[in-house]
Amino acid sequence: MRHSTRRSGFSLVEVTIALGIASFCLIAIFGLLPTGLNSNKAALEQTAATSLLTAVDADLRAAPNPPPGGSGQSSAEFQIDIPAAGGAPTPAESPITKYVSESGQVVNVAGAARFLLRVWMTPPSAPNLKRATMVRLLVSWPAAATPANAAGTVDSVTALDRN
Repeated sequence: MRHSTRRSGFSLVEVTIALGIASFCLIAIFGLLPTGLNSNKAALEQTAATSLLTAVDADLRAAPNPPPGGSGQSSAEFQIDIPAAGGAPTPAESPITKYVSESGQVVNVAGAARFLLRVWMTPPSAPNLKRATMVRLLVSWPAAATPANAAGTVDSVTALDRN
């Protein structure tokens, strides 16, 4: 009778190959982590900017209507002047600009702000015209960056029925 003394286990070559495959996979996973973190940060910024747009839109809609023949009104929270019907539209090159902090409060300096809010308004051309005031809202971040160098922007167009 023959007895075999076979040992079970892995050879050094098999262990080396397994370690090589595992390290290759780990390097690929670790290489994707910064991309995932950057995507998450961008999504959070865009969500916060969209929430700010929603708050500004609600604030503009809640502003009281001007009396007939009166001047425009100002929104309560963001203090954005809404022109009366027949008023001049906001020039494209000089929109209403507000710096907004992380908590959604209007601040006076760009250094304390997270977002830059720009507002353009086009009221109806005549006081007796039954048309809505068109409003374009643009939020960019960071607040100190120029619009061309912003990390991100969110744009919205809405109509305020001021009749």
